[in-house]
Amino acid sequence: MRTVAMEPFVPGRPDGHRGSLPFPHFVLTMDISGNLKDAEGEEYFDLSDKAFLQTLLDTVEKNERPDGVIWEHRLRYLYVSQPDGGKRVVFMDVGPELNSMERLVTMFIPIGIAALAAFWCVSMYLAHYIVKPVEKAWELTKDVEGT
Repeated sequence: MRTVAMEPFVPGRPDGHRGSLPFPHFVLTMDISGNLKDAEGEEYFDLSDKAFLQTLLDTVEKNERPDGVIWEHRLRYLYVSQPDGGKRVVFMDVGPELNSMERLVTMFIPIGIAALAAFWCVSMYLAHYIVKPVEKAWELTKDVEGT
């Protein structure tokens, strides 16, 4: 994201930037006063709603960190200061990333439960197998003492 934020948008390139991101993204440029100056990015996003884009920039400005996630829009952001005093903010859609994580969790929970059940069964069998000679010795001791 940092490479995309530092490099200008190049329309002739397949991904628009020298750096590439694995997810859809767009870049907003702010002037010194924090107003939207330029919006560049992929056709995946509707960049025509200037009021919404300004709202995103205002949200980024309120946060004290230069990176973070705006959960209600499922956007990860990173902003970088420019030499002219403005800032470039890269927004990346984290929806596919979150969907992958949700699928992994729903897949691994049943696998984890099955593995725990298998380990429990094996440990019960081994415990019974290991204790058997001790039980025999105990019974022999009882028989010897009883006679």
